[in-house]
Amino acid sequence: MGKFITFGEIMLRLTSVGHERYLQAKSFSACYAGSEANVAVSLAALGRESYFVTKLPVHEIGQAALNELRRFGVRTELGGGSPHGRGRIRPGPEMRDRRPGAGRGS
Repeated sequence: MGKFITFGEIMLRLTSVGHERYLQAKSFSACYAGSEANVAVSLAALGRESYFVTKLPVHEIGQAALNELRRFGVRTELGGGSPHGRGRIRPGPEMRDRRPGAGRGS
């Protein structure tokens, strides 16, 4: 069989350790998922050549998402090169919600 290419978004799910409420939690467990990403991982597990195409931010969380897909055998590049168009990932100084007032209870 040929190559399988999935297009979509990958999501980061944060789960509080001990199933506490978000406001009570001091730490979180990270899980990457999404329908298209799950299909690509399943196909790779069945021995198929699978690719996942998406747009990710160029920082540690984007790189962690790519690493998680690659860990399961999913290819994240097409035609060679970096998925970000660069040879390396440049970390940003911090990651935050870009909406005005985000995180301040508004």
